[in-house]
This record gives sequence, C-alpha cells and structure tokens, in this order.
Amino acid sequence: MQIWFILAHSYSQGISKAGKIPWICKKDMSFMKSITTATGIKNGLLMGRKTFESIGRVLPNRENIIVTSQKLDTSAHVVNSISAGLEKGKELELDILWVFGGATIYDEFLVNPQFNKLIDGFIITTTPERSCDTFIQTNLYDFIEKHQYTLMYPPRVLERIIDGVYEISIYSAQPSLRKEWTSIVQSLEGNTIRQ
Repeated sequence: MQIWFILAHSYSQGISKAGKIPWICKKDMSFMKSITTATGIKNGLLMGRKTFESIGRVLPNRENIIVTSQKLDTSAHVVNSISAGLEKGKELELDILWVFGGATIYDEFLVNPQFNKLIDGFIITTTPERSCDTFIQTNLYDFIEKHQYTLMYPPRVLERIIDGVYEISIYSAQPSLRKEWTSIVQSLEGNTIRQ
C-alpha cells in the first residue's frame, strides 16, 4: 500500500476558513476526484472528523477512513488513530491510501517518525492567497527537500485568475512512477493548461 498526501493550500499553507475551503477551482476538484477514483487502483481516503463533516458525505468509489475518538453514524470506516487507519487500509488491501486532511492529520504524519517515513509522495495544489484560519504548521517544502522527494513534473497550471494561479506539483519518493499511475498522469494532462 502506497501512502500519498493530496492537498491544496495557499502560499502561507492555509487550507480552510471556518471549516470550509476558501477558494473554488473546478479543475482541481475534477483532478482530485479522477485520481482518487482511478480505475485499476484500489483507493482509500484517510481524513479527520472535521474534514469528513465539512464534506458532508461519504465520497463514492473510494474507501473512506475517518480518524476520530467520537462515534459517527456513517458507512465510512471509523478508527480512533492514524495507526488504526493505516491498519484498516492494509486490511482493505488498498493500493493507495490518500492522506486527505485536515491540518492535524497532515502535521501528525509529517512530524511523527513512525508515519513520515511511510509517505510515498505528495500531490499539491498551490492556490492564490486567501484568508484562512487553519494552516499546516510543518513547512511542506522543507520536509520534501530534507527527505529528497523527486519533483516528477514541472509544476502544471490548473487555472489562472486575476490575482494568481492554481498550480499542481507531484513529488515522489521513487525516481519514476509505477505503471498503474498511467491514468493519473493522463488526468493531470487533461486538467492542466498547456504551457
């Protein structure tokens, strides 16, 4: 089972405000959906309770694994820790477990040596700066550089707006992506703006 981060953040690593995403980029949403439901790959999403509640439903065609100490009335898989979430992913025989947020989950993965050595890669969309009240505290790019992840492609532009661009980057712990990533790369090509 591979473990990948997938996230969007502003330049200051803000990811939400009042529990909601403070930007709209339909191409980013389309790309996220297409790669986390890619055919031929058994996908799962690992997220915290607040992220799950902000979405408001189980996302279809993926295993949803929710980390919380609370009881939830949901068809998703509910676990009480990240470790239990990883075990659930293995039990479900996932090919890729996508770390889906929120900030507490991201930071715990990045700072905890038990978890950060397991991260196979990052798919990151940077967004124009927006007012946020929730931030990833760990510097993602310092982590990526320190652990020597490979930038798989030059950053690709998803959308240009007046005050900036939505740009996607893929970093991998492996020098090349496995062949089952073909559909993901095709989706990237289909959703980005030709340079």
